Amino acid sequence: MATPTLSNLGTQSTYKIYICDGDGAKGSSNGILANLQNTTDIRRILLEHASQNRALVYESTTYGYTNQEIDGTASAYKYFISDAGGAEGTVPADALDITPYVTNGYKTALYPDANDIALSGTVDNVASGVYTYERRGNLQVLKIDTQSNAAIDNLYRIIETNSQIADKDILIIVGTNTGRAITINDHSIENTEVATASQNICLENSATFSTASPEAQRIYGSANYDKSSLTLMWDATVSLWIEINRAPKSVISRKTLRDASINIPVEGTTVITVGAAGGVDKVTLVNDGGTRTIESGVDPSTLVFEGSITTSNAYTVEKPYGSALEGDKYTAVWNAAWTAGSTNVVTIFGKALTAADALSGNLEITTRYIDGEWEDGKKIIGSEEVEPTLPTPKGNGQILTSTMANVRSWVDSPGTVILASGTYDFAVNGGTANTTFTIGSEVIPAGAIILLDQAIIEMHTALTVSSGVPTIAVGYSGASADVDAIHDEVNFNAEPFSSASVVARTTPASSGTVVKISAIAKTNITVTTANSIALTGGKFTIHVPYIGGTSTTLAEGSLGA
Repeated sequence: MATPTLSNLGTQSTYKIYICDGDGAKGSSNGILANLQNTTDIRRILLEHASQNRALVYESTTYGYTNQEIDGTASAYKYFISDAGGAEGTVPADALDITPYVTNGYKTALYPDANDIALSGTVDNVASGVYTYERRGNLQVLKIDTQSNAAIDNLYRIIETNSQIADKDILIIVGTNTGRAITINDHSIENTEVATASQNICLENSATFSTASPEAQRIYGSANYDKSSLTLMWDATVSLWIEINRAPKSVISRKTLRDASINIPVEGTTVITVGAAGGVDKVTLVNDGGTRTIESGVDPSTLVFEGSITTSNAYTVEKPYGSALEGDKYTAVWNAAWTAGSTNVVTIFGKALTAADALSGNLEITTRYIDGEWEDGKKIIGSEEVEPTLPTPKGNGQILTSTMANVRSWVDSPGTVILASGTYDFAVNGGTANTTFTIGSEVIPAGAIILLDQAIIEMHTALTVSSGVPTIAVGYSGASADVDAIHDEVNFNAEPFSSASVVARTTPASSGTVVKISAIAKTNITVTTANSIALTGGKFTIHVPYIGGTSTTLAEGSLGA
């Protein structure tokens, strides 16, 4: 005969179910109250029946209870299932006692002695890195001890004696004695007691847990007590006991913070030696080869590239992949020797490096996760390769000079002629008769010397009228004014105003060829019409040279020579 499993309950109609009183036992005919067929309906009836009972709370041997008076009227039943070979009137010796799995209010409520079975002094001890328990409900406290009560021990695997574990079962693990510490290990931690494939405990951040952590020791009056505990939940999909809580000091890791959308960068540096063959490098390899991929929030946030690329192959570092948070940043430091070519291209985070980058060395390329995507890499050249910060000039108007040794310095500007300009445009200014138009507002600084006979008229469109012959003059205004100082008054159809393209020197009036204007106000360029006749079209620009002035900053619309 074969021993059934819990999954056979209600699924194998040829199997037998036995309901017994407290005297019932495997291999015995004592206390049998019912022999039932293992059908779906019987399963439902059994579960309803079992849910109303307290799982033999007075039993002190079979289930390891002390005689605790919970309810004096409580009924106590035992439930067994056997295969098709089971006979009426006797519970087969190889039947499965399903009482712990179907009964309501099982002893898991009697913390902390949930598995304190007095029959055996070592039943609660770890054995060769493995702890074996009997399931008594979906929430259970396990009070465990070291193997042979040694001072320290390790736990790598937890198994249920009948392999009856339900998905989402919860175990709360505590130590029996603070003087005997058990280190519970994540399944990624290699050891000599339990094969990696058999380890089934998954702790937060791939860490460990101790049942006798010094931080858990407390003193209350004259009594010492221990508050350390580890809570695990069974995940049937991956067959692992998954940590869901611990005390003291629940693990606060980078991952748990990032899972809570708290952006914590991954500290550390990965150094990659770039090989001569180029290619696309992989982050998990020391040397060149494979695909260089970076997992966001997992891989260190700084990558340093050394070595050299000497062939025509390209080299690529891809943008990070995986779960990212806004503001995540990765930096690649390119220190590898490299000669740029048409095919020998280095691309980092989507940014192709240039030949100048190849010569500079010590180049940083960063990428950030912004608005839901990784941006193209941004290049930053090392500080020793960058123009140093320039000192502040000692005065206004100084210019920056450089020697062949790349020494930079500020010097006084040599005397220069500066050009101020203004444009008359009929479409903008109109052509009202007997009017002075300001075509360059405050373009000449106060105190400047104007070179009147060096001014230039640049024609764009010839002046026109509907009838008559108005006159045109060009001068300046401001603290003082002279309407024809730059170009003497002439008829509108005289040169240069009759041309659409001529560029010519002006002809100042008899007032002179050089004038120094007032030191208290800036000066305007003006155009004046006369003879009571309006212009109907035309456009020209006046360029007026000057020297000095109290400010050499050009106004908008002016030009420097």
